[in-house]
Order: sequence, then C-alpha cells, then structure tokens
Amino acid sequence: MTAKLWLFVVGIILVLVETCTDAFNMPMTNSFPASQRHATLIFDPKFKAMSRTKSLRALSAATAVESSDKSSRLLSFPLVIWRFTRPHTLIGSALAIPAIHAMAAPSYSSALSIPSLASILYTTTSALLMNLYITGLNQITDVEIDKINKPHLPIPAGDLSIKQGTYVVLVALVLSLWMGTNHPKFATPGLNVALWGSGILGTLYSLPPFRLKRFPLLAAFCIVAVRGFIINAGFFAHAKYAVFGEPVGSVLYHLTNNPACTLSSIF
Repeated sequence: MTAKLWLFVVGIILVLVETCTDAFNMPMTNSFPASQRHATLIFDPKFKAMSRTKSLRALSAATAVESSDKSSRLLSFPLVIWRFTRPHTLIGSALAIPAIHAMAAPSYSSALSIPSLASILYTTTSALLMNLYITGLNQITDVEIDKINKPHLPIPAGDLSIKQGTYVVLVALVLSLWMGTNHPKFATPGLNVALWGSGILGTLYSLPPFRLKRFPLLAAFCIVAVRGFIINAGFFAHAKYAVFGEPVGSVLYHLTNNPACTLSSIF
C-alpha cells in the first residue's frame, strides 16, 4: 500500500508540473488582450519604478561620460598649447637672455644678483610670449601646407581650431607688448626694440600679403635679424640700463660703443 500511495503522489506531482509548464509557455496574447497588457504595464507601479531607475542610470552614465570628456579636454589643453609654441623655438630665447645678461654684467656677483635674476625672469617671459605669437601666427597661416608636411601640429591634427589659435596668438602679443611698456624698471628701450622688432619681422614673415617666407633670401634675413641683431643688441642694452647702472639705454649707443654688444650682434 505504501509503495502504491507513493506512486500515486508522484504521478499527481508530475501532472501538476506539466500543467504549470504549459501555462508558462503559453503566449501572452492567449492570456490577456494587447490593450489589457499595455494597461497593466502602464499602471503597474513596479514597472514605473524600474523604468525610472533605468532612465536615471542611463542619464547618470551619459553625464559621467560627458564630464569625463570635458575634464580630459581641460587637462589636455595646456599640452596642446605647449605643442603650439613649437618648444624647440623657445630654446634660443630661453638661453640667450641669461647669457646676454651675464655678458653685460661687470662682475660674476652682479650677474647672479637678485636684480639681474629678476630682470632675466621678466625679460624671458615677455620674449617667450612674443615667440608664441610668431610661431603661432606661422602655423595659422600655413594650415594647408602643414596638413601635408607637419600633420602632427595641433591645428592640422584637429587638436586646436584656427579660431582658438588666433585668440592664443593675440593674447600672447598683447601681453608681451604690455610687459615691455608697463614696468617701472624693466620697461626699457632695449626690451621694446627686441619685442617690437621681433613682432614686426615675425608678422611680415608669415602674414599675407607680405609672407616674406616665400622668398628664401628675405626669409633668411628675418630669421638672422631676429636671432642675431635684434635679440642680442636689444637685450644687451636692456640689461646694461635696467640692471647694471648704464645711464644710456639706447640700443644704437651700445652697438657702437660696446664691443661685446657689437660682436654678439654680428655673430
């Protein structure tokens, strides 16, 4: 009897399992009309809560991605500007200004004095800003050529727009010239000759309708004049007048009366 009873119970369980399985496998259209299913989903609080949760999660994910992109752009922008300066062109000014101050100094101790170091820092900052203007203007006016020859530069690579580059060079130019005229001690004639002379020749070198870089001899003249005569004579006169007590700040005076200034400007 016991065995038969167990067989009977197992049979009933199997029938129930099969019935439940068939019920779950039935299409929903057989259980509820489409309109009723739609209404059930709409008015089901759990369904609404799940939908809101998914929407909030999707919105949060999108916001996080957008914030991450903005943060990345903000962090990478200084690096883009650094590439835009053409760092190798900064070396000349960064090394020339301390060397010229040392050459103009009457003694080693005066060359390493606080006024001398302050002048070097101030002069180098204004000179590097002017260098940024010159090299940046050159890139802005040569975009189509650089797409072929130098596609890694910020503008051809798409890391910097022409509009952004224009803003950068204009700000650099204004700041550089402002530093040359708005300091009670360091705004000397020599510094202004160096800044204005470099800026004018750099503009004529790149900007239409002049674009002197189209002509080999004129292009070479611009480069040699800036790196030779203008920087050396201008910064030498500046150092003598602003730091080392020379009563005359004229660049022409130092060119004609100081052999160190003359020789450094020629060679």
